[in-house]
Parts: sequence; C-alpha cells; structure tokens
Amino acid sequence: RLLKALELVNASGVAILLIEQNVQRSLEISQRAYVLRDGSVALEDHAKNLIGNRRIEDIFFNVNKSH
Repeated sequence: RLLKALELVNASGVAILLIEQNVQRSLEISQRAYVLRDGSVALEDHAKNLIGNRRIEDIFFNVNKSH
C-alpha cells in the first residue's frame, strides 16, 4: 500500500527519493533509478531500462566488485 501511495504522490508532480530493497517493484513505479554500491553510483538509467538488468543483481549481491 505504501508504494502505491508514493506512486500517486509522484504522479502529482512531487519528486520522491525511494530507498527500497524490492528492486522489481521499485523500478516499476520509478522514472529514474540509481543503484548504489559502497556509497557510490554503480548504475543509473531510466527505471524501465533497468528492469531485468543482470548487473543490478551482481551489484546487490556484490558478485562483481569492479566498478
């Protein structure tokens, strides 16, 4: 319910910084996404372009430590 409410607020033109572990759902309701690793941006793009991106899993699970 919270993500749906945030989606409605965002649709009214309010920018929202969302920090969420449910990557798939977050990407579905976001316009742009920044994936952080160790405090730095490891990946950024339009959220729709990142859905299904294998690099997110690698970053999230720290599989590949090279930047």
